[in-house]
Amino acid sequence: VQAERLVEDTAVEAFDRLKSEMSAKGWKETFSEQNRGGQSILMFQKDTRTMQYQFDPGEEGMIMVMQAHSAPEKE
Repeated sequence: VQAERLVEDTAVEAFDRLKSEMSAKGWKETFSEQNRGGQSILMFQKDTRTMQYQFDPGEEGMIMVMQAHSAPEKE
């Protein structure tokens, strides 16, 4: 789990930037939820890997939490 403070970005700006960056790297968007003024989630999948991004509004700016998940390959 990795957290990053995005002081200048809103959730919408962070979503748009992340969607573009992940798509360019071959990741497929699998889930997206934006809540007005609240927590938002964005998920991508590539091969057996899943990346989940969570955006939380804070008093000092948007906080983004990233989690990486990997499933074992089937034999």
